[in-house]
Amino acid sequence: MSVMPSNLLGITLDESLCFKKNAEKIKEKCVNRLNIIKILSHKRWKLSKDTLTSLYCSLIGSVIEYSFFTISEISISTLNFLQSIQNQAIRLIHNLDQQTSSHALHTISNLKPINERYN
Repeated sequence: MSVMPSNLLGITLDESLCFKKNAEKIKEKCVNRLNIIKILSHKRWKLSKDTLTSLYCSLIGSVIEYSFFTISEISISTLNFLQSIQNQAIRLIHNLDQQTSSHALHTISNLKPINERYN
């Protein structure tokens, strides 16, 4: 008998408690919200870096922070994907190119990498 994943307080639980479905939902939410940051970071909106950083923290950072207790159970590739979303958001906010190192990104933005915040 197959058990359908259940949703408890926004966390999707599956029978093996590996949180794979939950991680997929987190990725989907973050990608959709990153598109909002892409639009609002365009210079015609004339938003400050502080405003865009606040938007990142409330739109994307909050989704990741709320799911921190599941981070220890998700795969390294999913964690790296979430980190790449954060890195992309920082690049958009500060108008940096793709070759900017992740260390430089976190220094510029004062945002810690996801795995460091988790630990």
